[in-house]
Amino acid sequence: MVDISVNIHNLKKKYGDKIIINNLSIMINFNSKLTLVMGANGSGKSTLAKMIAGIILPDEGTLQLSNQLDFSKWTKRNTYYLSNTERGMFYKLNGRQNIEYLTSLKGTSKKHVLEKLPEYCQKLNCTDILEMPAEKLSTGQKKKVFILSALCSNCKLLLLDEPTNGLDEESFYSFIEILESLRLENGKKIILISHDKRFMDIPHIERIIFEKNGEIYWEGC
Repeated sequence: MVDISVNIHNLKKKYGDKIIINNLSIMINFNSKLTLVMGANGSGKSTLAKMIAGIILPDEGTLQLSNQLDFSKWTKRNTYYLSNTERGMFYKLNGRQNIEYLTSLKGTSKKHVLEKLPEYCQKLNCTDILEMPAEKLSTGQKKKVFILSALCSNCKLLLLDEPTNGLDEESFYSFIEILESLRLENGKKIILISHDKRFMDIPHIERIIFEKNGEIYWEGC
């Protein structure tokens, strides 16, 4: 996979009179690491993720992906955005059917999904959720359905918004192990959006820490 980078220049976003992202400029070039965007609730990290994913547009500024001229077209085709809500789940379908549907929206074949699911389910200890109706899943189990959808997709860039909410310790570290495997073996580029302090103990993560108004407080390993 060709190396990609996200170049953000003078990005601004506000809702009403509230400034969410204030004149943000940063280059995310992944540096052979997972990229982690941290910050308190309301600091602007989820808004940034949605702009990178092409879900919302900035009020001012630009986002450029490597040398791609049409950023929004590329991201819609090649980016999987894992939301921090339960939106998008069909409660009359079981876990596996939801995963197949969600991945199909990004052009991932059912065959590919079924090849990957057993391994990921075993590592996340959640094989039982595949045949359970979604309406009977717990909050943590629903989270795993969405996580599995992202992991099984063919997308080149994974934007994972609060992916570890509701995950126990064993599942958390298994999830990180899977992400590292996807990065190293499949060339996936991964941006994690989180305020989960367990990430602070994970080595080889590039951290971008937000203060209020979407301003960078600190970045580095």
